[in-house]
Amino acid sequence: MVLIDSSLKMQVTDHLPTVGDLFCGAGGFSLGAKMAGFRVKWGLDNERNATETYKFNNEEAMVYTLDVYDFIENNINRKKHKVDVLLAAPPCQGYTMANTRGNIIDMTNNMILALTVPLIVDKLKPKVLVFENVRGFFNKSKSDEMFRMFINDIQDIGYKIETQILKATNFGVCQRRERFFLMAVKEGIRMPSWPEQTHFIDGICTEQERANYLKKGLQPTPTVSKAFRGLTNSSPNMEYCKRSPYHLKRLTLNSIPSTVLCTINPGWDNIHPTEFRYISVREQARLQTFPDDYIFLGDLNAQYRQVGNAVPPLLAKALMEEVKQCI
Repeated sequence: MVLIDSSLKMQVTDHLPTVGDLFCGAGGFSLGAKMAGFRVKWGLDNERNATETYKFNNEEAMVYTLDVYDFIENNINRKKHKVDVLLAAPPCQGYTMANTRGNIIDMTNNMILALTVPLIVDKLKPKVLVFENVRGFFNKSKSDEMFRMFINDIQDIGYKIETQILKATNFGVCQRRERFFLMAVKEGIRMPSWPEQTHFIDGICTEQERANYLKKGLQPTPTVSKAFRGLTNSSPNMEYCKRSPYHLKRLTLNSIPSTVLCTINPGWDNIHPTEFRYISVREQARLQTFPDDYIFLGDLNAQYRQVGNAVPPLLAKALMEEVKQCI
């Protein structure tokens, strides 16, 4: 094994464009950026288990376990925290259509958190803001006024904006997750293109469509069977909830599940396809496209939550490859 001096490692990566990750969680967004050729400079989240995971997997980054308001009022420093790209994926519980009976105060607080993003953009002036949330972020019945305030605040700072809904399956992620993305660029920076589809769902298209996809170089999106391939009991983070499943809504080996959630609750697709148990944290991470050497820390519930709340790294990578071309 070849050992690399840490100072040399920093010199090697110093030339790379930088990202700061607001509401970083376990770091799926940052991992996608690193895979696309960025250097992670800092990450911030108020959940200690998540920031411990983030720091463990991003040793060179500055990591803050702080409330975002505390960061804005007492810690943010334009020179210290200046980055080329600001990543922001605030909590989605206020916007998701899956939350039909959540605590209204918690929902409102999470929705308001999104409005801190323009404040930080104004202070740090990154070249590009990349913002992620559930597609309900601009759902008129839940957040139309918040969305308009958010957009207006960023435009008032002088940034141009484009938005898009991206399907995770189109980029090799084994789940039917759709996410809202917003890109904002400061004056003089070209707006990045949205990434081109790289994968397709096999089995739901005609033979002619399949042939056309393959001719274009697209690959089938992995099924559960392929996503879980090679895992053993000795794989990292293979722990799973030991409660007896309350239902038999299994994952199916030759299909692609719906969104991987952040908790293990009855009624969701969390049962292993061939064993009578909930899926493990690592199996959940495989569905999110985290590599096996990405380690999750904290208790079991915290690990499930970190994985489920993450931006799928392969989806983030596809987007950040486009961003990199414009800075």
